[in-house]
Amino acid sequence: MKILLKYILQLLIFMGFASIAPLGVITKAVTKTIEQTKRLTIAVRSSVQCKMCVQTIEKRLLEEAGVEKVSVDLKKRIIRVEYDPEQTDSEKIKLAIARLGYDADDFPANIQAYNALPFCCKKP
Repeated sequence: MKILLKYILQLLIFMGFASIAPLGVITKAVTKTIEQTKRLTIAVRSSVQCKMCVQTIEKRLLEEAGVEKVSVDLKKRIIRVEYDPEQTDSEKIKLAIARLGYDADDFPANIQAYNALPFCCKKP
């Protein structure tokens, strides 16, 4: 009889955890949605010239604190950056782009970084 009660108790405990599991999934989904709403996106005009520029900018900007996503439109020469405003801001992002050797809106490219760029990445 004790063994039967032990198994029933274990079954009830398991069923209780199983019914709570969907609540955890819902909580994660809500938390993720809240985190996504904290993100901002900026579009920065840049002097990006080629695919190598695109790769460099996307890779290096993702190393910056707070930067979540980077996409570069080569034809329009626009860099879109999604970021967490609690960790960075648009000015810091533009400065980071300028430090890579590219113009970023009103921020001119860092001259030493620009001079170190491959020939294909320099302005015509």
